[in-house]
Amino acid sequence: MILDQFWKIIFIILLGIGFSFWWKMKKNDKAHSFLIDELGELITTEIKPASTNADKKAQESFYKSIEIIRQIEEIIGEDFEINQVISDAIETSDAPESFPRHAVADAFEINYNHARNFGLLDDDTAIARLEQGLKPVITQGNWIGETAVLGHFIVPSINNSLKYHIANRLLLPESINEMMQLEDYSRRVRNKADEFRRAKILDQGAFDNIENTHKSRVSLSKG
Repeated sequence: MILDQFWKIIFIILLGIGFSFWWKMKKNDKAHSFLIDELGELITTEIKPASTNADKKAQESFYKSIEIIRQIEEIIGEDFEINQVISDAIETSDAPESFPRHAVADAFEINYNHARNFGLLDDDTAIARLEQGLKPVITQGNWIGETAVLGHFIVPSINNSLKYHIANRLLLPESINEMMQLEDYSRRVRNKADEFRRAKILDQGAFDNIENTHKSRVSLSKG
């Protein structure tokens, strides 16, 4: 009789643990699905240059996206792969088939690593600001105390059509971003322009202009 009661208690305990685990998994799945949907909407919504507060909208979308990705990583754990997360998010959106998925995923992979290296994913204050779509302050590395701002792979002075494209946004320390506002026709910019051309973000004429200027400046430096 006592043994029967003992096994009943063990069974109830195991049942409770199993239910708790199942409930946590269900909650995580629901949260993950909600976050993926939200991320998809943020990264695929086009910001038109002429729209009111375009700069503010671009900033909010970018910083909130970084924070949502952090939450998704927290849920997924060691199986987290940012390219897969971005791909899943785009799939849930109304983005057209022509949406430059790979270029956007590559940009977020770089930017998320920057956010991690700047200490933005582990600092409560930085996380709170990202969640609100605000500029966070760098907490580790060579630029501690600087603001992490939203710059560009190809700056607007070189090609203004890419100014608000999410694939062209780059998370940088404020001082570095100020330096990068100068017209830069380096190989890095030329290669990024070629990547955008292949992704149909940049038209052929704009790419040709960047490439020809790059070649011209390389020739001058050799002369």
